[in-house]
Amino acid sequence: VFSGCTMISRLFSRRGTRSSVAAFLAVRQLRTTAAVLGGGGHHDEAPPPHIPRPASGERTWFGEAKPVRISKDNDYKPGKDDIYSYIGAFVGVALTAFAVKKYTLKDDHKGDDGHGKKKESHEKKEERQPMEEKKTASVVVEEKKETPKEEKVVETPKEEEHAEPLHPVVEKKLVIVPVEVEKTHTEEVTQDGFVMVDSVQSSVASTSSDSSTPSESLPVGQLPESVPYLLVGGGTASYYASLVIRARDPNARVLIISDESHLPYNRPPLSKELWWYGGDRSREHLEYRAPSGRTRDVFQEAEGFFVPVHQLPATAHGGVSIVQSRKVVRVDAQENKAYLEDGTVIRFEKCLLATGGSPRCLPQLENTSEEVKKRVVYYRGVDDYRRLDEEAAKAKSITVIGGGFLGSELAYSIKRKHENVHVNQIIPDHGQLSSVLPEYLSRHANEEMKKMGIKVHSNSRLSSALSSPSGSLSLSIDKKGKDEKEEIETDLVVVAVGIEPNVEIAKASGFELDAVNGGIVADAELRVRGNVFAAGDACSYFDSKLGRRRCEHWENAQTAGRLAGENMSGGKTSFWFQPSFFTKIAPNLLLNAVGDTNSEHETVSVYRSNTETGEKYDRGVVFYVKNEKIVGVLMVNMIGAGVDVSRRLIDDEKTVTDFKEIAKLFPIYQNEQPVEEEKKE
Repeated sequence: VFSGCTMISRLFSRRGTRSSVAAFLAVRQLRTTAAVLGGGGHHDEAPPPHIPRPASGERTWFGEAKPVRISKDNDYKPGKDDIYSYIGAFVGVALTAFAVKKYTLKDDHKGDDGHGKKKESHEKKEERQPMEEKKTASVVVEEKKETPKEEKVVETPKEEEHAEPLHPVVEKKLVIVPVEVEKTHTEEVTQDGFVMVDSVQSSVASTSSDSSTPSESLPVGQLPESVPYLLVGGGTASYYASLVIRARDPNARVLIISDESHLPYNRPPLSKELWWYGGDRSREHLEYRAPSGRTRDVFQEAEGFFVPVHQLPATAHGGVSIVQSRKVVRVDAQENKAYLEDGTVIRFEKCLLATGGSPRCLPQLENTSEEVKKRVVYYRGVDDYRRLDEEAAKAKSITVIGGGFLGSELAYSIKRKHENVHVNQIIPDHGQLSSVLPEYLSRHANEEMKKMGIKVHSNSRLSSALSSPSGSLSLSIDKKGKDEKEEIETDLVVVAVGIEPNVEIAKASGFELDAVNGGIVADAELRVRGNVFAAGDACSYFDSKLGRRRCEHWENAQTAGRLAGENMSGGKTSFWFQPSFFTKIAPNLLLNAVGDTNSEHETVSVYRSNTETGEKYDRGVVFYVKNEKIVGVLMVNMIGAGVDVSRRLIDDEKTVTDFKEIAKLFPIYQNEQPVEEEKKE
């Protein structure tokens, strides 16, 4: 304290103190004039104005004179303040060292004398008792080593006149070691299995098992009969649910049952990054080099992250296990049981249904020959990517059926990687993403894809597919509103016309299904019934801002999985976050959206005009309005903070009339470089 006060006093010493005192004296010398006080001539005359003298010498930025530099001839001599500072610092260091030594350091070399007065008083009590009544004992502890075992027995000393009394030293440490106790004539064993040594109780007993104590391991390949947390589905929602469960319950045991043969992985790179940035190892290792230069793969975790399923019951602090290529067919919400396809029954405390979806099939391709089916890819997972990438490397023509997110991304990505491949796209509407984009923007997307060399067949539907003698496929398409047909020759057909939510488990279990949006009906907390929850593409949940909805985007699966994991581990949080999605379907058309972006809603678009290129839709924002409130926002060629602004506009639920002013919240008018996906990380 003395040292600190001395340091503070030095701050106000010399020039600082002198200037403060001079300012204080100057204030006291001020006089008010008669004009200021008003009336009367009894006031003193005002002093003459103070004219400061010209500054001499070098000055700092604050106007203070710089100290004179000390030359070698003028050696520094410490003053009284310096001496006080040295003394205070020395006292502070000495007090700190004393406190550390007294209260934190332990003297481990005291031996028997380290117990101080307690040992002396204990010895006095021993002297009062006859030596014959003492009970000395020894416990033989055998250590398992490669060398022969040695036994050390403490024998009772003989009585001598000046012999020191024998007493075991009791250290202030509790160490429980499971050892075998051999009875000798010097120990006293109670009925509870404890060894009593001279009023010192040494417990040698095994730890009692409770609910948190791991049990024995199972045979390899055998599933546990019961688990606290059971997650059905091996996708993004289950993975993120397991992370939150483990974060809230560090000793939790989580079992994921997946009908796929792969570890949990991210689906967006299968139609984007793997095609854009992938190399020679992409097909085999599913990895790509990100714009940042780092090598990434599509998997959520490495295989070592997951605990082998037969070791899950015996793991000390729990973990996450995954069972691949197994399928759950029914869940009993009353008895908390899950029934697998092979007849296995697993009890659970909490269960999550994150079954995802399956690609929609086209009857025109299903009701045909096997030769045609061999050249059809229903694109969805890792195996589909590997097959399509292999076929695209040697094909001359590929036809993509579908104009949604996946179909448009695949057509763009295939053409971007394989420029020599002729890419056809068959879409049933007027343009790309017709269910999301306004009609003018959907047609604009068509034109941008045609500039790349993609042949877009809009307002068309596949009517038949036949195998030609040359080994390729002959596709016949019908034009909407026209009687004419068009024939297309192609080597491979890729179908991406959406997914159907996997609700077979919900049907077999008697859970409610959403007849409008599809999927398993859940409340705002993602609870289906009892201890059963749902998340991901197969979940129809209640949004407090947008009502009941089902979303098929990756960020929604991540958010819903986290929320389900929180509520499964004791939380009570409702769905509140508005997930976003990102796509790029042309070199100059990047889309980023939040909320309910249904093209059937009223839309208001605000774009900046590019005077250099004359591009109408160079950069802008589209507002989706329902009941005079913003329910969705689509940003064209914009990324970054606009997503958070969009979420705020949806959450506020305010009536908006001047959309130009609202558009100023987005970086529309900033002079930035064209948006490229290589810059997005």
